[in-house]
Amino acid sequence: MASALFRGSPLLIVAVVHLGVAMVLLGGAEGPRLPAALGPWLLAANALLFLHRGPVGRLAAATLLGVLLALLRQAPPKELPLGAVASRPVALEARLLRWQETEDGAWAMVDHLADATGTAFAPRSHKLLVELARASPPLRAGDRVSLRGRWQHDGRHWRLEDAWMVRLSRGPPGHPLAMRQAVRDRLQEVLPPDDAGLATALLLGDRGRLDAAWADRYRRLGLVHLLAVSGLHLWCWDLLLTRLLRGRARALRWPLLLGIVLLAGAAAPILRAATALALRDLAAAGGWRLPALRLWTLAWAAECLLSGPGRDHLGLLLSYGATFFLLVGAGPPRAPAWKRVPRASIAAFLGGVPLLHARFGTVEPWSIPLSPLLALLLPPRLLGAALALLPGGATPARLLFAACRELEEMVLGILGPVPAAPWVLPRHSSLALAVACVLGLLLLSGRMRPRARVGVALLLPFLLLPQPTRPGILLVDAGHGLAVVVAGRERSLLFDCGSRSMSAEELIDRRLLPGLRHGPFPIPDRLLLSHADDDHVNALPLLRKRLPLTETTVPAGGWRPLPDLAPWRVRALGMRGERHEVRNDGGHALELMHGSRRVLLLGDQEGWSLRRLLELTAPGPIDLLLLPHHGLSTAGLAELLLHLQPRETWVSCGAEDLPLPVGALMEQLR
Repeated sequence: MASALFRGSPLLIVAVVHLGVAMVLLGGAEGPRLPAALGPWLLAANALLFLHRGPVGRLAAATLLGVLLALLRQAPPKELPLGAVASRPVALEARLLRWQETEDGAWAMVDHLADATGTAFAPRSHKLLVELARASPPLRAGDRVSLRGRWQHDGRHWRLEDAWMVRLSRGPPGHPLAMRQAVRDRLQEVLPPDDAGLATALLLGDRGRLDAAWADRYRRLGLVHLLAVSGLHLWCWDLLLTRLLRGRARALRWPLLLGIVLLAGAAAPILRAATALALRDLAAAGGWRLPALRLWTLAWAAECLLSGPGRDHLGLLLSYGATFFLLVGAGPPRAPAWKRVPRASIAAFLGGVPLLHARFGTVEPWSIPLSPLLALLLPPRLLGAALALLPGGATPARLLFAACRELEEMVLGILGPVPAAPWVLPRHSSLALAVACVLGLLLLSGRMRPRARVGVALLLPFLLLPQPTRPGILLVDAGHGLAVVVAGRERSLLFDCGSRSMSAEELIDRRLLPGLRHGPFPIPDRLLLSHADDDHVNALPLLRKRLPLTETTVPAGGWRPLPDLAPWRVRALGMRGERHEVRNDGGHALELMHGSRRVLLLGDQEGWSLRRLLELTAPGPIDLLLLPHHGLSTAGLAELLLHLQPRETWVSCGAEDLPLPVGALMEQLR
C-alpha cells in the first residue's frame, strides 16, 4: 500500500505526516514551546531535507516541519489581567475597536488596555467588552478613549459594566479599524437587517448580527465555513477580480485583494489564502510550475515562519487538513465537473472528520452534498456586499441577496429537520476514524491495487465499530447552571441541561457532547429535571431538536426506580416545596447506588425542602453529594451534611459565584 502511495504522489505521505504531527501536538490546549531563536534554524534544516530527492528525506522534512509548526504555534498559558475575579470600579485607557448603539444604550469593544499612566496590564491584543451607560459621540474606531466602570468577570471573559467613555485622541485618518466601522455602518444603512448581518460576516468576519436560528442551522449542517471569512472567500474574490478586471485594470487585482485582507481584519484563514495566492503568482511570474500540493506545503512553511503563537488550533488544522484532502481527492483536473465536485466535497469531509470528532464528538455528513451546492451562492453574495458599498449599488445588492436567500430557502426547505445534523458519535474512536478517513481517501484517489482495495474494504467496518461504553457520572462544565449525565452500560439519563454562563450552543456542542466521547458514555435518551429555572433548562429546546428525550416525573414526596441504567440502581425522588410553592424547592433529586457506593444529585433545593429530604434518604456515609443551589445557599444544608456525611462533594458554579458561601460551612463540618 505504501509503495503504491509513493508511486502515485510522493508528497501525499509528506502532507499526511504534516497533518498527523500537528494534530498530536496542537490537539491539546497547551504543550511545549519552542525558543523563538531556534525557529529559523529548524526551518532552514527542513528546507534542506525537503530538497532531498528520496522519500526518506521528504518524510524527515515533513516530520520536522510539522513539529516546528506545532511548537511555534503554542501559546503560553493565558492569565487573566489584574489577576482577580471580584467586581470592582476601574479606570483605564484603551483603543476603540468598534462600538454600537442599541435600544438599551450602547456597547463597545476595545483593546490596548492600559492604566492612566499608560502602563499596559494586559497583552495589546486582549479585547474587552464594554457595556456603556454613557458615551461621548461622535466616536470612531481607532480612537484612544478613557473608560470608567465596574470591572466584572462572567466566568470566562472580562467585561466593563455601567461604563462611560470619553475620547482622548482621534485615531489616524484611514485607519483600517475606521474603514471597517465605515463599511459596517454603510451595510446597516442600505441593506435589510438580515442581509446586512450576512454581508458584514462575509466582508469583515463579524458574525455578531447574523440571525441566530439561521446561523445555527448552518452550523449543524457543517456549513459554517460559508459564513466566516476564510480562504474560500479570498479565492472567490480572486476569481471575481480576474474575470471582471480587463486590460490595464488587471494591475488593481492585488491592491484590491490586499484591501480585502485588511477589511477582514487580516484574520488567520484569509492570510493563509493570501500567502498561497502570492506564492502561486510569484511562481507563475518566474516561469515555474508549482503543483497544488507543493504550494500547500510552502504555505504551511510560510505560516511557520511568519505567524506567532496562537490558539486557533482547530481552525489551523481544518484549513490545512480539508484543503489537503480536497486537493488529493478531487481527481484529475480534466475530469468533468460533475465528477470532480462531489469527489472534492467527500475528500474535504474526510479531512475534517477526525479533527471535529476529536474536539466535539460529532461529524457533519450533510456538508458533503450541501457545501458545493450552497457555495455557488457565495460569489453573488460577495458581489452584492461589494455593490452595497458603492453609490447607487444598494438596489442591485438587495436583489442579489434576495435571490440568493430564495434559492437557499428552497434547498434547505426540501431537507427540513434532517437527521444526523450533526451526527453524534461519542462511542467511536477518533483515532480509528482518522485511519478510516485516510483509507477512504486512498480509495477515492484510485491509486491502489485491486488486492489493496479488497483489504481496505474488509478493514473499514472494524474501524467504524463503536467502542464499548462504561458506566459513570459526567458533571458537565456548565458554569452557573447544571447538566449531569448518569451513564449505564446501555443507556444514559440527563439530569438538567442549562446554564447562565454560556449559550445553549456552547453548552451542548462544546461541553455536553464532547464529554460523552471521553467516557465513552451512551447518548442520553431520558431526562429528569431538578426544577424548571432557566439556568437549568435553557439548553433543552435546542437539545430536543438533536436528540429524542423522554422526560420522567415523580409525585412530590414519592419516589420511583429508573431501570435500564445498570449497574446503577437509580431512584428519582420527588421533592416537596413549602406551603407557598417555591419552584427551587420542588422538582426532583437523584439517588444512585452501585454495590456499597451511594451518590446523591440535587438541584437548587434549600431550607425546608432539604430537611424533608432526610425522610427519603438513609443515613450516610455516602460517596458523593452534588451540592444544591450552585453552592450559594446554606439553608438546611448543615443538617443534610450531618445526615449523609459525604466523602466527596461537587458543585456546579461559575467564577462569578466565587467565593461560595457553602465553602465556610464545609470547612466547619470537615
